[in-house]
Amino acid sequence: MPEVRSKIKRLITHHPSIITRKEGFTLIEIAIVLVIIGIIIGAILKGQDLIQNARQRNW
Repeated sequence: MPEVRSKIKRLITHHPSIITRKEGFTLIEIAIVLVIIGIIIGAILKGQDLIQNARQRNW
């Protein structure tokens, strides 16, 4: 039984179609997250501006 496990482990670790992930994030992933955060912050600020303008019109 240990022989089968070692064969399976060898197949998994050395098989070219299995993608191994390195630790950390790539620059593309970080850039995408920053863009999404920027869009969210922009939407929040625009929403606050719209609310403020609506309050001023109503008074």
